[in-house]
Amino acid sequence: MLFFIDVRTAGRLVLRELLSCRFDFTAYTLGIRRVIPRHDSLTLHIESDDHAERVLGALLPIHAPDSAVFGITGLRIRQHTDRAVELHRLGYTTSLWLAGPPASVWKRIERDRLAFTLDQG
Repeated sequence: MLFFIDVRTAGRLVLRELLSCRFDFTAYTLGIRRVIPRHDSLTLHIESDDHAERVLGALLPIHAPDSAVFGITGLRIRQHTDRAVELHRLGYTTSLWLAGPPASVWKRIERDRLAFTLDQG
């Protein structure tokens, strides 16, 4: 469903990617205030703008100069709303929603990630 077979499997993948990144200690585990699973999506409510950057940065795929790939392969931003961004994995119908910070924060993170990718060649 979400990115794979079902939301549970997708949740495990998202958690694995987030745990592989280094995070500072916060009031909420990994900066996630709340998780809302649904039959066709998973919503993570993010604590702050800084954590939004870390979470989205950990999930979106990126190629390192040595050809290593980090993040979830095939994951893309589908849309922005006032306070959330919807992610989906190519070939699957379910979604991951990251909520909390305003759209301007999500768009800035996306822009910065694109600039980094272009700089890498």
